Amino acid sequence: PYWFGPAKFATTLATASSGLPGGIFAPSLATGAGLGAVLRPLFPNDPGGAVVLLGMVAYFTGVVRAPLTAVIIIVEATASRGLILPLFLAALI
Repeated sequence: PYWFGPAKFATTLATASSGLPGGIFAPSLATGAGLGAVLRPLFPNDPGGAVVLLGMVAYFTGVVRAPLTAVIIIVEATASRGLILPLFLAALI
């Protein structure tokens, strides 16, 4: 659903501000995937999974502030080696 990305962002922010341990890896990937899914209608001719991955890597790069590391982690976790150049471009933007 369209509310998933913003809702996951709000819950991650609440967890981080409360000081409870929750990590940043899984919540960041889920938030990025949710925001990518929200942006899917803007790219109707592109595969939906690719748009979700681009949102995931862009958001995760913003959180960890390490574009190379973020792209490598996403590529290894999703086995999306064919998208490595678009993922790098999304991370650098």
